[in-house]
Amino acid sequence: MKALATGLILSALLALPVKAQDEVYDTGVRPIGDECLKPGASEAVELAQLLKDPTAHKGRCVIVEGYVHAWALFLSKGDTKIKYAASAKVLDGRRLGLYGRDDLMEGLHGLPKGRYVRLTGKVWDCQSMRTSTTLFFMGYCHYTSGPTLSVVAYETAQPPR
Repeated sequence: MKALATGLILSALLALPVKAQDEVYDTGVRPIGDECLKPGASEAVELAQLLKDPTAHKGRCVIVEGYVHAWALFLSKGDTKIKYAASAKVLDGRRLGLYGRDDLMEGLHGLPKGRYVRLTGKVWDCQSMRTSTTLFFMGYCHYTSGPTLSVVAYETAQPPR
């Protein structure tokens, strides 16, 4: 009887419609931020300032610089070397979670750990992306919470001296 019940539950779960990640991403739950590419739409913001008061920047298009590793942008190159840097509690307030189209994220993940980059995108946060229809999170918000950036463009840059 227990096996039959388990089988029925699994069948019901497998029958649920599943959206592809890009379809979910395009719903606005995690804003794409393509409007941030329009001339003059994005404002340069220091990463430290954005992390100090992320709610002041939420929903705004920004250009921000920092050191990239995995699913996050960090204040210092040393931060990227900490074990489990994208989720370590010690780095709360020192990193910005990153989301974006697959091609952009693959490009960022292909960069060497701790590479300095300039990102353009829309500021958001993990809590706002969690809705009653959210079944599972991939990436940064799966492991932690806090401010995020919906990346629409990136380029490598020279770190400040």
